[in-house]
Amino acid sequence: MHPDKPDILLERFKSKPKEANPTVIMQVAYHSVFLKVSPALHKWWSPDMTLNIKEHDDGSSITKVTGPNPGTFTLAMFVITFAIVISFFALMFALSQIQLSTSPLISILVIAASVVLAFLVIAILGLGRIKAHPQMEMMDEFVKDIL
Repeated sequence: MHPDKPDILLERFKSKPKEANPTVIMQVAYHSVFLKVSPALHKWWSPDMTLNIKEHDDGSSITKVTGPNPGTFTLAMFVITFAIVISFFALMFALSQIQLSTSPLISILVIAASVVLAFLVIAILGLGRIKAHPQMEMMDEFVKDIL
């Protein structure tokens, strides 16, 4: 909650880029403010922040959504989904090999490798979340300075 009306807050955000801030890139569209880390500081773990400013009885309601870089998140979800699908196909193949009384060793190794790959990607995403924390705090401070 903020005591000022949304139009006043959006004007504050629109006037801020006139001042030099080399660490945060900001775009204002309709009732939303989109924040990103500048290209000079951008890493694969760099977060994005979206502020949605809506009219409320006593002023404005501000909703902050912070998340991973969409490209990184999409790639990670693709790899995890791919690993899960491959493991299910390998499991079906292993079950058919067992029914045919042949060795399912290769299928079991593929299942294990797929599961390890999925957990490795999840661990890397967790590491990225930890590394992104200072940049999230930097964007929070940027928003607090404007508000």
